[in-house]
Amino acid sequence: MGWRDRADLARVAVAPVLVLAGCALGEPSARYTGTLAACGLAAATLVRIDNKFAFSPGDGALTVEGTVAANGGFAGTLNTQPPDKAPFVLSVRGRILGEMATVDYTTPRCRASAQFNLVHPPLL
Repeated sequence: MGWRDRADLARVAVAPVLVLAGCALGEPSARYTGTLAACGLAAATLVRIDNKFAFSPGDGALTVEGTVAANGGFAGTLNTQPPDKAPFVLSVRGRILGEMATVDYTTPRCRASAQFNLVHPPLL
């Protein structure tokens, strides 16, 4: 096996390792939790992964999704009614600022503003 063959072999062997190393690092993500007391809801969760977010009011089955701007601002809506009914839109907007996020949640029946705190995962 010549020098050129070894170099090609090294490139082929190292490439998957680099790809796996990148996957292990993952995307920047964070989870924030808080309470939307004004809407009678218990805990709610906001999850950010890179420039996307998902918000689960009342930590239930409904999820409002959208994008996060470079300045941390986010907004999204979810219409929970079927097409033949009047819209029932859940709306969330706010800003993520490091250790905390401000959240404004609106439905046709209520409106709540809250501060959510970053959840630090356990080390073990």
